Amino acid sequence: MCQTGGNQTILVCGESGAGKTENAKYVVKHLMHTCVCAGGLGDLKSNILKLDVLLESFGNARTKINSNASRFAKLLQISFRDEKVIGANVRHFLLDRNRVVDRTKNCKEGNFHIFHAFFDGLSDEEKKDFYLKREEYDTILHGRSANLHDKERYLKQYHDIEEALDKS
Repeated sequence: MCQTGGNQTILVCGESGAGKTENAKYVVKHLMHTCVCAGGLGDLKSNILKLDVLLESFGNARTKINSNASRFAKLLQISFRDEKVIGANVRHFLLDRNRVVDRTKNCKEGNFHIFHAFFDGLSDEEKKDFYLKREEYDTILHGRSANLHDKERYLKQYHDIEEALDKS
């Protein structure tokens, strides 16, 4: 890319559970660590890397074979000029919306992580402020295990989301 100045595309694909999400993270991290940000935008690198926290929260869910399965596809465009990163944006985001709109009692799969993080991270008072009642979040999260490890993981994810949104 630096030698020819031409556009480049990296396509990450594979079967479910093959490691596409993790490999895509490594590619982005490699690009961010080997390139210089233009105009002294030191926070640009960390903001691009924090984007994964948000996208995974809104797009990953527990499935029968993977507790952190990506249920989305994205086109992340990272812009360069003179060998420097000048910006990034998600051009397309395709979401498996059935996970939200078609929730049945027999479903053995989880909803998107954002819902679990939201309900585990909010205080009872904040839930009242959002007019959320127990039966509403039971409907959204049904099929959820009461595993303490999961609750701690979602609570940490909630704080990571807050941090990513505060600093973006």
